[in-house]
Amino acid sequence: MVSTMRCIYGLCTILLIVEIAGCLLLSSDVDLSHGETSVVSGGSQAKIVFKLSDHNNDSILTYPEATQVFTDFDADGNGNVTTSEFFTIWNSKNLGPQKEGLQLFLHLDVNHDFVIEKGHDMPFIFRFFDRNGDRRISEDEFVIQWLKISQ
Repeated sequence: MVSTMRCIYGLCTILLIVEIAGCLLLSSDVDLSHGETSVVSGGSQAKIVFKLSDHNNDSILTYPEATQVFTDFDADGNGNVTTSEFFTIWNSKNLGPQKEGLQLFLHLDVNHDFVIEKGHDMPFIFRFFDRNGDRRISEDEFVIQWLKISQ
């Protein structure tokens, strides 16, 4: 049973990658430089994303700010972020290479159903980035966790 589930998950992952690749190739505003111009080394891209997420500019992300980031990606407001919604925003805000976006999406999708759910996934996502458990995500915590995901 576990082996079958792993095969299904693997197949779904491949199908998701093919779907995303197709969407990216059809999109005229996609940077196809494969991240060569993106500043990812040393966490620079993560710092940019953090600053975009830190709405009150206090260098700390609170749960409400993290939830606002989720809301920004949830284009139809239904409480779920699909791959299509995720990559539309990822591309429009030029948040980094597609590979990094895919890795991030797959890590944020806690239950591996290819949808990031506000009610189910957000608490886990917040705890993942909040390394010291103080219910606040510092820029350093965010960058460290981002780099773990993007490797």
